[in-house]
Amino acid sequence: MPRPARALKRGPYRLLECLGRGGMAEVWRAQSEGPSGFVRTLAVKRILPHLLEHPGVVELFKREATSSALLHHRNVVQVFELVEAGGEYLLAMELVEGSDLATLLAAGPLPLGFTVAVGLAIARALAYAHTLRGSDGPLLLVHRDVSPSNVLVGLDGAIKLSDFGIAKVQAHVSAVTQSKVRGKTAYMSPEQGAGERIDARSDLFSLGVTLYEALTGARPFDALMGALTLRAGAVVAPPRATNPEIPPELEAVVLRLLAHDPEARFATADEVVAALDAIARAHWWTDGDTARLVAERRRRPAPSSATGATPATATATKRRGPLLLLVAAAVMAALVVLGIVIARTFRSPAPPAPPASQVVPTVPSPPPPPTPPPPTTPAVAPPAPPERPRPISVKRPRPKKAPREDLRKVEVRDPFAD
Repeated sequence: MPRPARALKRGPYRLLECLGRGGMAEVWRAQSEGPSGFVRTLAVKRILPHLLEHPGVVELFKREATSSALLHHRNVVQVFELVEAGGEYLLAMELVEGSDLATLLAAGPLPLGFTVAVGLAIARALAYAHTLRGSDGPLLLVHRDVSPSNVLVGLDGAIKLSDFGIAKVQAHVSAVTQSKVRGKTAYMSPEQGAGERIDARSDLFSLGVTLYEALTGARPFDALMGALTLRAGAVVAPPRATNPEIPPELEAVVLRLLAHDPEARFATADEVVAALDAIARAHWWTDGDTARLVAERRRRPAPSSATGATPATATATKRRGPLLLLVAAAVMAALVVLGIVIARTFRSPAPPAPPASQVVPTVPSPPPPPTPPPPTTPAVAPPAPPERPRPISVKRPRPKKAPREDLRKVEVRDPFAD
């Protein structure tokens, strides 16, 4: 394999490409070289320089890395060694070529058979780690951060859980730097979120949240308050209400994992393995099916997945958009509640009613005078057309008749009558 032109040399490793950066460390694709052209590709986690100033963080990181190196299981990301080089601490681990579960969930709910396979792989990894013994007795390991971003799915179909014990270091970093680890509270158990003492059953609760999200495409709790919402009395909606294709027996397993009381959950991860194994027989799923699913969803656009490999603790694929929206919604809701409280606190009380003996009868007031109609503008008639001149008739004087003479009757006799 040719050497990259801009590789960084750190101890025995050549850092080729930064795959992700979180609040505590950054993860690199790296190469380890040996004699006769031996080359091995792996992931290297490198503590951020400003955290090296806190001795407590460095010591806790070294202690947890030493415990993680004791884990050898097919469903756990292998830790190879911890190296100090030039004042830096480098944790070398297995590189999983594929994707994390959070990236696969970005495209929607996962197939039922694949979800059961994921649950089985995580439960087997937890069962192994919870019962691991050292030379001095049980190690009592608790993962503390079982979440989709720490479940790695390889192109070969392998499903592995990463970052054992690293969440404890992250919590210490958060306390030292007064910062908050994002995207974790939604998967915490109620006792972990309240800062109480936790045991292996806390990891089982986080497994239940992960399976719930894989089956429905949504988390059972708010991303800001996480399982503290359940502690306040909230009820988890049954997964079948969102996805009716979920078998009732699988829903029962998930709801039991999400029980508020640790005593009501499965007692051990081995019990979870037995319950899921019985369901897996009815929903056959192979490593080849897993490999095809990863290859198919990797071809789709995914948020913050710029490389083709997923390191053991890469955080670049975390979905930040929904979290920002939820933060804004929570702030707005808090302001509304605060405004209501202030309004009720400072509102002036209503005056007391007078005693019955002092009640003055109310005289109805006379009705108001009628409102005169608004003045109206008289309509202007259009000008009359000019009159046509009438013809002047000239009366001619009638001729006066001559006065009739008073004619007397004259008897005229015929002279020839005789």
